[in-house]
Amino acid sequence: MKMTKVFQAFLMLQPQLVDLIHEMQPDCIVSDVFYPWTSDVAAELRIPRLAFNGSSFFSYCAEQCIKEHKPHLEVESNNEKFKLPGLPDVIEMVRSELPSWITRHKPDGFSQLLDVIRESEKRCYGMLMNRFHELEASYEEHLNKIIGIKTWIIGPVSLLANNEIEDKESRGGNPNIQTTNLLQWLNEKEPNSVLYINFGSLIQMSRNQITEIAHAIQESSQSFIWVIKKNDEDNDDDIVNKGLQKGFEERMSRTKKGLIIKGWAPQLMILEHKVLEGF
Repeated sequence: MKMTKVFQAFLMLQPQLVDLIHEMQPDCIVSDVFYPWTSDVAAELRIPRLAFNGSSFFSYCAEQCIKEHKPHLEVESNNEKFKLPGLPDVIEMVRSELPSWITRHKPDGFSQLLDVIRESEKRCYGMLMNRFHELEASYEEHLNKIIGIKTWIIGPVSLLANNEIEDKESRGGNPNIQTTNLLQWLNEKEPNSVLYINFGSLIQMSRNQITEIAHAIQESSQSFIWVIKKNDEDNDDDIVNKGLQKGFEERMSRTKKGLIIKGWAPQLMILEHKVLEGF
């Protein structure tokens, strides 16, 4: 539901942005991939459009491979492995790892939007990628030469913003988060010893998923920070009711093994801390 509202908001901006672009008469349009209609505006004005893609070369190439070759339809079960043909490396997957917008029989609104996005990208002058060459050189070459889309690498863009500790603490901030206490907790840990768990702002976790993650964390004895998203109507008790066992949070806090943050977290500050081992 939240994801649908985000995309509806993108579309609601279109008339105002179209008017602004025509008024400004730019020489080029740089727009996020989720604004596919800007390709049409660029064509009207006879100027290039560059689409910004915050994902990776690898995921883009893998998605194109699956959509073109459909290797997941050649296996008989969700757990049978199939290979993604034509990629620089031998990549194997199972059907259960694919997103629902690929596997469902009838297209939904999101899959239709992605089709529109991919079609608009073909009409772009090229794409700006939030990556760097040393990380994905072979997939950068694959996207340019095999798929045939020009790309320019401009990442990682996170290095260009929020350099001050105050910015990292407060970006999109939640007044309920005491960053001083969080930093103290992090500073008490050994380097490369903490796992950061966060599935993003758009993912809706089920009660069973939260329960299973909590069991896994407890069994692993791994130090962790776990960010659990709250819906607008949720309070702390709702989070427990959604799957956290009673007493789990208190046990983790008492043993200083884990820290649970409900809602927003200063993610940039956490990820840059020396104690982080994995995300």
